[in-house]
Amino acid sequence: MFSKLLLAGAAISADAQLNPRFWPRPQQNSLQSSAGQLPTSCPNGRPRADVELPSPLPSDLKTALDGLWSLLNSTVDPAYPAVSGKPQAAAMQIDYRGQKLTSAFVGDKDPKTKAGPPDASTIFRIGSVSKIFPVLMMYQLHDRGVVESLDDPLSKYAPDFEYANVFSKSKKHQFTLRQLASQLSGMQRELPCFMFDCHLDTKEILKRLKTSPGAQFQEFTQPSYSNAAYALLGNILADYVKMPFAEYVQKNILEPLGMHNTGFVYTDDVQKRMAKPYTGTTFIPNSDIGYNGPAGQMYSNVEDLMVLGRYYLGIAGEIFDDGLRMELLTPGFIWRDGSFLQGSPWETQRLEGNWEMLAKGGNVPGHSTGFAIIPALNLTFAALWTGAFDETTTMAKAFEHFLPQFTDALFKQQPPPALPALEPSLYVGDYEATVTGLGHMVMSIVYEKLPGGAYGIAVKENGVVTGWLNFHDSTKAQAVLVGMGDFPANCFMEMAGANVNSWFVFDVQKSWGGYGKEKVYSFEMPGALYGVKFQKTRMEVEMNETTALV
Repeated sequence: MFSKLLLAGAAISADAQLNPRFWPRPQQNSLQSSAGQLPTSCPNGRPRADVELPSPLPSDLKTALDGLWSLLNSTVDPAYPAVSGKPQAAAMQIDYRGQKLTSAFVGDKDPKTKAGPPDASTIFRIGSVSKIFPVLMMYQLHDRGVVESLDDPLSKYAPDFEYANVFSKSKKHQFTLRQLASQLSGMQRELPCFMFDCHLDTKEILKRLKTSPGAQFQEFTQPSYSNAAYALLGNILADYVKMPFAEYVQKNILEPLGMHNTGFVYTDDVQKRMAKPYTGTTFIPNSDIGYNGPAGQMYSNVEDLMVLGRYYLGIAGEIFDDGLRMELLTPGFIWRDGSFLQGSPWETQRLEGNWEMLAKGGNVPGHSTGFAIIPALNLTFAALWTGAFDETTTMAKAFEHFLPQFTDALFKQQPPPALPALEPSLYVGDYEATVTGLGHMVMSIVYEKLPGGAYGIAVKENGVVTGWLNFHDSTKAQAVLVGMGDFPANCFMEMAGANVNSWFVFDVQKSWGGYGKEKVYSFEMPGALYGVKFQKTRMEVEMNETTALV
């Protein structure tokens, strides 16, 4: 009874009950619905994001993507001087699987000289998107064994670091590296110096911090934006490895990834390639923010941000172990309003359609940047402006503008579950087992038409397909829910059941002493019912020797 395995997390017969000692029960949550219950279904009909899009693109998707130019164009005013207060230029690109899906370049990259719109190579300051790089540095040093634990306190790497937290009871885990990297340290927003004139060293910064009243929150209780946290994280780790932060990032992250248009120093060549911001007719110059550099000093362009997206999505590039890369995509805190989840350094937003957008925005005088990925869909987004702008809202609007058409195209492209090399008829039949404490069970395996028209091998109960088998070889397959819509219970129950992608292992043997046609006698589910063998009924075994599939 595969559907009951999915719903309850155990094989149960009609007279068997869920054992509360082993299977957690969903709790009521009044925030989830007006009825005070968890949702009645869990969105699982997500398309595979490792397939090619159709060529040419479906007309509705192309129309939606073309509409992004108008969305971006509405954010700028290329006049000189601009009296609207809008940015005067913007560049945007969206990639799918590391390949350009669409792009838009609007406004004027230097409205004073009428230089024309920017392009993918035009450089902008990226502000707080720079915070991505001290986090990558921290994880890389952890991977190399320099940082023993991400939960080490900062004082381990800077013994002179002293900073009070009157709210904390922790003796060992105040101001840890992980807390600093995820806005959960409780630390004050800014360093004890003016942000745009902070040309001090670590010794002086730590001396000044000792006189501070201290943290604003207890650790891990309230996300509170802190430029100081990232400045300390990057600079103190750089001091520890005896290499300036900018040099470390350049040699160990930017160069290995191939981000050749990203950096810290505004040379004459960099400034010639930059989009120029103005307030009225006054040019806004680039400033060196000194010790605050890890929190907001960097510049980049659309091309390089797409390279960064390919790394985060595991498409190209390697700077530390891939398991750590995946950890970096995991949020660590949900905001009270339920609209954002906090990560390192992601501000993750739930979009319409239940898609999680991992984003980081940046703002410095004259420039704004939005960088985002949707890992479940292999999408990367970057937009850069010359001027102050609400990049977070715009990123969400841009994605929601085309995601319905995009995901529909992906659904139509996803391949059916793989069939075994052997004839599918060998697997068809009723299988039964008696399970201690659960009684007699029967599962039927059938050869059925998938919603997309192809055929696959499915598990069926009471005439209803409850899952499809995706074969890795002739003996091993995983249970998947391709084309079956939402999971027929809340997400808690999907988690508790742990049966999606569970393994079926078939016993395939030669008949007639090893010289005849292969036959399938039984299967096991070692990850759900270890040691239980579901035997094919004798009638089905005999039928398979003489009956071919129609």
